[in-house]
Amino acid sequence: MFFTLLGVVKEMLNETFPHQKEEKRSFNVPVNSSEQDQAECADVALVEEQRPRLERILTPRFVLAIFTALNFIIYYDRGALSGSLASIKGDKRIAGDSKTLTDTKVGFIVSGFMIGYMTTSPLFAAFGGIVPSKWIIVGGMVVWAIACVGTGLSTTYAALLVCRIFVGVGEAAFVGFTVTTIDRIAPSGSRTLWIGTFYSMIPVGTAVGMVVGGSVGSLGTIGPTQGWRIVFFTEVLASIPIVLANAFLPSIYNLRSDSDETEYYSLHKATWILIKNLNYLLIVFGYAMYSFVVGAFAVWGIPMLIQGTMRLSYINASLILGGVTALTGVLGSVAGGFVLDKIGGTSGSLNLIRGQLLLILLILVSVALGIAAFFLENIVGFTFLLTLSVFALFMVTAPVNAAIMNVVSPELKAYAVSYSVFLIHALGDFPSPTFTGFLSDHVFSKGCPLHNISLCDLDTGNHCRWVNNTDDASSGHCVNEYQLRNALLVVFSMMFLSVPCWLVVYFRLWRAYRRAESLSDSSGLSLVG
Repeated sequence: MFFTLLGVVKEMLNETFPHQKEEKRSFNVPVNSSEQDQAECADVALVEEQRPRLERILTPRFVLAIFTALNFIIYYDRGALSGSLASIKGDKRIAGDSKTLTDTKVGFIVSGFMIGYMTTSPLFAAFGGIVPSKWIIVGGMVVWAIACVGTGLSTTYAALLVCRIFVGVGEAAFVGFTVTTIDRIAPSGSRTLWIGTFYSMIPVGTAVGMVVGGSVGSLGTIGPTQGWRIVFFTEVLASIPIVLANAFLPSIYNLRSDSDETEYYSLHKATWILIKNLNYLLIVFGYAMYSFVVGAFAVWGIPMLIQGTMRLSYINASLILGGVTALTGVLGSVAGGFVLDKIGGTSGSLNLIRGQLLLILLILVSVALGIAAFFLENIVGFTFLLTLSVFALFMVTAPVNAAIMNVVSPELKAYAVSYSVFLIHALGDFPSPTFTGFLSDHVFSKGCPLHNISLCDLDTGNHCRWVNNTDDASSGHCVNEYQLRNALLVVFSMMFLSVPCWLVVYFRLWRAYRRAESLSDSSGLSLVG
């Protein structure tokens, strides 16, 4: 499915190669051109032949494919963890003396990953002016691979948590440079579409990981080890050719070339400039509320379907949620970029204003449909409304990331992306899984988790039910059927906080635009700062 997607994207993006820092090149000589034009084209062709062969083969579209594949594999890992949480929760070696992990501890496994991810991403951005960006990415992915192997080998909760923190450190090296490079090399008329294609792998990778993690984990022991551990070993093997391909990328795709004379801001200077940029901060805060919801639902969506009134099996819950996420993720992410390009893209102040209105509309639609879906106990109706809600939700991805990069100056884009990663995780999917688990355990459980199997079956007034950790019912835990649903309802509603943030940005941009118009500023308006 993934390689089919790349093929489709390749056809969609069959346009002129974007310009690099060097002069834009033409590869075809017009049939009816003048002799002067033909001579110029011949000179360009000669220069093109003199370029290193690797540079001619590894085109911008190839770079997009490599970065997109790499984005897939790291989000596959996140999805695999979410899909394996039910198996990890019942793993006696991980749980230790408690025999089963609480929802709060399970949520912190995911939040722990964010500690490494969000705290190191700005530091890697600072190294971008010293070390070629491709080697930062490769080094980070080596750390990621070692930590993923450690995840599969962990025998205690503490060891598992430490490994997930280092998985986050490895991923942090990747995030600041890839989307910034894509933004730089993409054709001007398809920039947001390229960004959307890259980000479409977030839901696809997550969904496939959920399905594989949930399905393989539910099989229990496979050979000498548990199924959920095998998932993390195999993903490392799959990542090797992708990381090697990244290592061979020509130097022209580094964030900065040796001939780049523009200033590369130090960490403290870039930080101060971004702190003073109110438009940037508000866009990122709204994005953090989006991330708060997505992070919580990615972790607790499958357990909700298993423990809730629909009582699905691990495999069915993984397939339904994974299928919805994959389908809507690809279509929604690409559609968001396509729509933004059609209404004007990100070039120009008026088009950036339109982008803010698009973001607000998508959030309102997504939240309304999502809340309605949570109240349904029919799997068909739930799946239908959830599909529409998540489609609108993923349409946000490309426009909001394009906005983040276009309210700052070009030399600050890597920092803007890296700090946005820090903030959306610090305020978003770092606390949300643990917060949701806390709500589930202490606010909406109604004492059900304290019951043994006999008392659990008797306490029907509080909607308690017993959930087996193993097929033979040798271990399990008591839950309230509505505790996770109610916790997720609270979390999902918090996405409404994105709307006032982006409305303020809209009015600020609109006021600046009208002021510039009244002054007849023919040179255009800068929205940076």
